[in-house]
Amino acid sequence: MLQVSDWTVCQENSLVLDHLSFQLAKGKLLAILGPTGVGKSTLLLSLAGLLPHEAGDISPTIYPHQIGFLFQESSLFPWMTVEENIRLGFHKQFLDKREVDRLLFEALERLDLLRYKDRYPHQLSLGQEQAVALARILVKHPPYIFLDEPTGVLSPEEAKKTWKELEKIKEEQGATIILATHRIHEALVMADYVAVLRKGRLLTFEENPLRDEERQEDAPAYRQYYRKIEKYLGGATHDC
Repeated sequence: MLQVSDWTVCQENSLVLDHLSFQLAKGKLLAILGPTGVGKSTLLLSLAGLLPHEAGDISPTIYPHQIGFLFQESSLFPWMTVEENIRLGFHKQFLDKREVDRLLFEALERLDLLRYKDRYPHQLSLGQEQAVALARILVKHPPYIFLDEPTGVLSPEEAKKTWKELEKIKEEQGATIILATHRIHEALVMADYVAVLRKGRLLTFEENPLRDEERQEDAPAYRQYYRKIEKYLGGATHDC
């Protein structure tokens, strides 16, 4: 169980996150919805210890090496090949070379990257770059995965592939995942729990009531829940 209590962050003398509290069970995915600039990225970075916080507690403590990050913008090192970028995921795992090579091959094959393993990030499409970042998470086996608008620059088809792979990773590895997004549809399709962040506070934190078969846009239950979340966000549609 991940427990966050009274989490408070200030930046440039302004209150960004105001005493946020929530609990998230192991192996579950929480989607935090909110418009751009509301503090979603700040929450992820501060929980990871990459930004300071003024008050609050997190239990257990999360360290950066325990987290797999997936951002909207590329997090790949441009001077490294696809294979070299993925190999970074094995840092501190202390595996022998044969096991590393086996797991690397499996990740490349699973994400359809074998043919691109010697290419550099600038030679890849945006979807392929995200696939490389996912492969790095796959081999790292982190207990936590933080997603910051991971499909913001992807096509709808690439976004669906990313969602599908993240769901597999969650099921196979039991990772606890926090997704920051402005897209209601993304949250409703992926999340076990949904929260809405506005003006530094959580307006709601609730279990996603939609069953698997209801997580599609033409389902009446989906439309009803979409409208409810939309009201929390101020009545504006936040999907592209």
